[in-house]
Amino acid sequence: MTRFSQLPDELKRVGYVIAALLIQVGIFSTRWNVVIGGQLFSKSRRGLTVYKVQLGGLEGLFTGIGLLILPFLILYVLVKVRPPWDDARTSPLPEEAEAA
Repeated sequence: MTRFSQLPDELKRVGYVIAALLIQVGIFSTRWNVVIGGQLFSKSRRGLTVYKVQLGGLEGLFTGIGLLILPFLILYVLVKVRPPWDDARTSPLPEEAEAA
């Protein structure tokens, strides 16, 4: 919707960030439902098992939050190293300024 609308660029960027966050939440929710939900129900139907969220460790909450934040950190570093926009169009090179 934001791509084909006549919204200002800054508002489009906000829409893209919100869409990316909603996708991340959807992926996390689906994984939680499938993995944790599958582990909570016993195959022998003798009752439910208990799952307690750990804070640390390989499968802990902090690791999960870190993995959710990691794509945004990578994107930030890549934008700082190689910006996706061309600043050369706004400021001419010295050779072009002398020729004009």
